[in-house]
Parts: sequence; structure tokens; C-alpha cells
Amino acid sequence: MKTNEGEVPQYYVEDSHPPIIEPEEWEKVQTEMKRRKSDPRRHNCQSPFSVKIICGDCSEYYGSKVWHSTSQYRRVIWQCNGKFKGKEKCRTPHLTEDHIKDYFVIALSTLLKNREALLEDGRVVKDELSDCSSIDTKIDKILQEMDVVSGLIKKCIDDNASQTLDQEAYTKRHDGLIERYEALKNKHAGYTREREERQFKADVLSGFLFEITELDCLDIVFNEKYWNRTIDHVTVYRDERLVFSFQNGNEISVEI
Repeated sequence: MKTNEGEVPQYYVEDSHPPIIEPEEWEKVQTEMKRRKSDPRRHNCQSPFSVKIICGDCSEYYGSKVWHSTSQYRRVIWQCNGKFKGKEKCRTPHLTEDHIKDYFVIALSTLLKNREALLEDGRVVKDELSDCSSIDTKIDKILQEMDVVSGLIKKCIDDNASQTLDQEAYTKRHDGLIERYEALKNKHAGYTREREERQFKADVLSGFLFEITELDCLDIVFNEKYWNRTIDHVTVYRDERLVFSFQNGNEISVEI
């Protein structure tokens, strides 16, 4: 017995046992983990504002800081994590949590002034993101080609085991087939990743549309669920503007 270290193709067997969690849910989590891992900026998610507020000067995230921690004037503020790291100090303003909540309510109220058009446009975009038929066709074609190349690799190995072949010619053919298979595998991974990202965006937008539908425009107050479901990120600029970027792509600017 010897561990297969790439000498012959390996296969991933799907649906071999009942899942612990649903495959769709697992894929969403994996996509989000990949997105966070690819972000070079360090962050935590102990607050709904973590990984959401960005400095307009240096693009670093805002983080929480405690002022006067041992006195009666103790308060938590949010400011750029890179404010004092560069040669030039970031000039973006700090914010209190109450400020963030109040400005969010203003931005959301502004967004909802044309709610029906907002919902209609959002549904169109969601349907476009959810339609992965062209990607599925490409994936199926690649899988078929991978099966063919896999068969050629197996035949190449079997022929070498059962016949006396020129080893230089065998190695060249074998390596060429392996290279072709790896190229197809990478292509397959790329299309699969694209499909997962589209589905993730469609799910995020679906959550956004649901919250917008349920919101009472006459009584909007800050709610973590509204914040998490509707806001992609907020950019703070040195001229004391907050630009709220919503999950559907809309941006609303609020003056501090």
C-alpha cells in the first residue's frame, strides 16, 4: 500500500452519507470564510460594527476604543485602526455607537423613500445572480472532459504496466495528460468558486429584500438585524461624511 500523492487521479464522493448540515448552508459558510481569510486586515466580530466601518483615508477598518476607562466619563468610541500607523495621521473623525446608529437610521430612511422601485430592482438583480445555468453548462463540459482525460491516464499507466514501452515517451505522455487534467481541475475550481460567490451574493440580497419588505417606514429604529442584513459597509471621510453602502449596491451619504 502507498499513499496516492498525485500519481493517479483522486475522486471526491458526494452524497455518500446523510449530511450533518445542509450542503447549501455549508457552502455559504465556506464562501464567507474564504472572503474573510483573503482580507489582510485583522478583525473580530464581537460587535455588529466590526468589519463594517472603513476609513476613507487609509481603508483600514474602524475599531472600538475605550476613553476614560476608569472614570465616570468612560465611553466607547470607534476610530480608524490605522490612525497613527502611517507617516501621516488619518484625519477621519471618530464616532460613538449612538452616532453610528442614528446616522444608519437616517440613511435607511432615505433609502426607503422609493421602496417599491428598490424592491423591484433588487428582485431583478437577485434573479440574475441566481441564474447559474451558463456556469453549470461549463462545469458539466469540464467534468466530461476530465473523465475522458482520467481514462487516458489510467490507460497510459496500464499500458506501461503490461507492455515494454519507451520510458521517456511514456513519461512525456503521462506528464502531459496529468498537466492537462490539472488545468481542467483548476478551471473547474474557478467556475465552482464563481458559482458559489454568485449564490452567496444572491442569498445576501435576498435577506436584504426580506428586511426591506418587513420594515415599517414610519417607525424605523436601530436594530442589529436590520444593520446586518442591509449594510455591506460604511465609509467615513475626513470631510465628516458617512457613505452607507447597502447590500443591493445603493449608496447613501449622510453628513455628520
